[in-house]
Amino acid sequence: MRRFKQALIITIAILAQGCASKYSVSEGELEGYIQEHVGYETKTVSTPVFRTEVSLNDISVTLGHKQDTMKVSAQSKIKVSNPLFPLSASVFVEFEAKPYYNAEQQALYLRELQLVSMKSDPPQLNEALSYITPQTIQFLRYFLESQPVYRLDQKQWSQAVLAKFTKGVEVTPGYINFSFTD
Repeated sequence: MRRFKQALIITIAILAQGCASKYSVSEGELEGYIQEHVGYETKTVSTPVFRTEVSLNDISVTLGHKQDTMKVSAQSKIKVSNPLFPLSASVFVEFEAKPYYNAEQQALYLRELQLVSMKSDPPQLNEALSYITPQTIQFLRYFLESQPVYRLDQKQWSQAVLAKFTKGVEVTPGYINFSFTD
């Protein structure tokens, strides 16, 4: 009887989503969610010689440029305090990551973040920034892997029901598809 009720709920939810077996989120929706819900606060990383302040600003998303991969581009402001060469710069970084659905949290997270590129403005600071790149990458990796980049809306009945039965996600060009079937 319990399985019948679950099957009925899934069927109703799928019908409510337009007779589909998946729910899709576009790049634009994902970027909007990140801008609205993911907090950007300045983080400080200190070593015996350097004190680095990193703030994360504009984030953009590209979906499906590689199979089941999401590209995350971010602009960071970096301020390095040290006795010899203090500096401020903007750093543009691109990561590739594998999105996954955490059923317990009913949210989309990133894992396996890999740095694709890193450029600074002004460009003359690229060499100087190479010394703090590990701290910057560690901060951005932690930031992007520890927060959901999308959560199904529990206030919308159909998404709340579907969130409970999502089996996984698939990345296609321009979309992340939440799949409700095996």
